Amino acid sequence: RTDSSVRTHNTSGQTFESRMEWYLDPKNKYIKINKKTGCWIWQRCQLPAGYGLVSSVLVAKEVGTKNNALMHRAAYLYAKGSLLPKTHLDHLCGTASCCNPTHLEEVSASVNNARKALVRDQTQEIIELKKEIKRLNRRIQGFEKC
Repeated sequence: RTDSSVRTHNTSGQTFESRMEWYLDPKNKYIKINKKTGCWIWQRCQLPAGYGLVSSVLVAKEVGTKNNALMHRAAYLYAKGSLLPKTHLDHLCGTASCCNPTHLEEVSASVNNARKALVRDQTQEIIELKKEIKRLNRRIQGFEKC
């Protein structure tokens, strides 16, 4: 970040910015960068849906929660400087555990849900096409044995 504002919420003097810099530095092993996709994969606690969860009151207060925060929201706030409270962050990469701010887009709930439904439908279509390819391959192999 380039702004000079320093926010402190604890007595140790650590700031939201310094905590986020620590979390987002790969050498500290909180994230792992996927070289193929560019995703910053959160390596610590994850919710069942795959979203990274950071247990830090300091970070949670900045994000607007009490004790824990979704890591992708914290990373986006850190990188962009603001985050509207009622908006969703759409993972453009499709990876819930990714906290790379360039892979996130602030959208309304309805847009986010519509995009999720589209991806779900496309995924199902791909599964059906793969099944058809396997069926056709078995059929072709049967003809080759004749």
